[in-house]
Amino acid sequence: MGPSLPMELILEILNSRRLDPPALCACSLISRRLAQICRPYLYQCIELKNTISLRERYNTLFSTLSNNPSLTEYTSELRLYMGMQVERDFCLAFAESLPRFLDFFQKVEKLTLTCQRHATIDYIVPSGESSFARLFALKTMREISIENVPMFPVALLRYAPNITHLHLSSVSLDPTRSFASSPRPPTPSTDLPLFLSLSTCRSDPIYVLIELLEEGGRFTHYSKRVNNLFLKPREGKLSDIRPYLVFMRKFNAAQTAGGRAPPLKHLTLALDAADDEYAELGAFIPTTITSFMFSVTATKWNFDPHGDEAAAFFSQLPRPWHDLRKFEFQILASSIQAATAESTVTIPHFISVLDTRLASPVIFPALEECQCTIVFNKAWLASHAADGMDVAGETYRPILKSWFASLDNRVPFAVCWELGD
Repeated sequence: MGPSLPMELILEILNSRRLDPPALCACSLISRRLAQICRPYLYQCIELKNTISLRERYNTLFSTLSNNPSLTEYTSELRLYMGMQVERDFCLAFAESLPRFLDFFQKVEKLTLTCQRHATIDYIVPSGESSFARLFALKTMREISIENVPMFPVALLRYAPNITHLHLSSVSLDPTRSFASSPRPPTPSTDLPLFLSLSTCRSDPIYVLIELLEEGGRFTHYSKRVNNLFLKPREGKLSDIRPYLVFMRKFNAAQTAGGRAPPLKHLTLALDAADDEYAELGAFIPTTITSFMFSVTATKWNFDPHGDEAAAFFSQLPRPWHDLRKFEFQILASSIQAATAESTVTIPHFISVLDTRLASPVIFPALEECQCTIVFNKAWLASHAADGMDVAGETYRPILKSWFASLDNRVPFAVCWELGD
C-alpha cells in the first residue's frame, strides 16, 4: 500500500476549492472514506448551465437526488439556466419534473436564475409557481440573482423578504402576475442590511420598481433595509436616464419615511466610458453615504470626451459631503493599451476633474482614503501581457499616481489591480 495523505491535508485541499467537480468525482471513487469526505463538496453548489449536456446532466442529477434526497442537505447554492440550451431541444423551465426537482432543496442560501440574452418567453411556468415560491421562501435563503430572465414575476420576490442580497441584471419584470394558488408569502422578520444591485436594466423594470417603492408597495420592506446599492444603468451610451432619476428620488423617499436617517451607506455607480447623460444623478446621491465607488469601462484610456459630464456630476452633488470617508475609482480595462511616455504627460480631462474635486476639503471634508483599482480583462492579459497581471499593474501604478497628484497629496491614495472576466 502506498503512502497516504494526512486527513488534515486532504481537508485543506478540499476547503481551498482548488478541485473542480470532475476532480472531486474522481477522488470520491478512490475509497468509501474519501467518498464521504468529498460528498459535501460535490453537492455544495449545484449548477445546471447552458451546455449541450444540460439534459443529460439534469436527468442524472434528478435520478440521483430521487434516490438520495438527503444529499441536498449539503447544497447551499443553486444555479439554474432556465432557457433553451444550445441543442435547442431541451428547456429546463419546461421539464415536467422541475417542480419535484426544486422541492428537493431545503437549505439553499444562494439562488441564481438565468436565461439567454434577449429571450422573450415566460420561463416561470404556472406548474412551477408553488415550487419556486417555496424555494424563495426558505428560511436559509440570503442571496437571489435574476439574470436575463424575461417577464419575471415581481410577486415571487415577496416570498423572499429576508434576503440580504438581491441582484437584478438585464431583466424585464411582470408586475401583474399573482401567485394566488401558492401559500401566503412569509412576513418580513429581519432588519439585516440589504445589498441591492440593478444592472443594465431597461426602462420598464425600473418603472416597475418605482411603483413598488411607493408607500405601501410590495418593495417597501426591501428599500428600508438597503445599505449598499449598485447601479449600472446600461452597457454603452445611456438612452434615457430619467427612470433612474425617478427611481433614486422614490428610493430616497422610502428610506427616509417617518423621519428616519437613510440606511444607505455604500454606493457604486457603474458607467461605460461612452455614457454622457449621468450628471443629473449627482443631485440624488444621499449625503449619508460613507463609501462611494465610481466604476468606468475604459477602452484605450479614452476618457477625454467625458470630462465635462464628470464635472457636471460633481457640481450636482450636495456639498459639503460630511459623511464620505472612502472613494474608489474602478477602471474596467477592456482593451487598455500598453503605457507610453506620452501617457505620463497628457492627463485626461476626466481624470483631472476627479483629482481636483476629490482633493477639495470644501466638497469632501471628511475624506480619509482613496483607491484606484484596475480590473484587467482575462482575454486582454492573455494576448497582451505575457509577463502577467502584476507586471502590467506595476506599469500603470506610477502613471495613475501622477494623474491623481492633488488627491495623493491630501489623503492616502492606493493603486491596485485584480482579474475580471
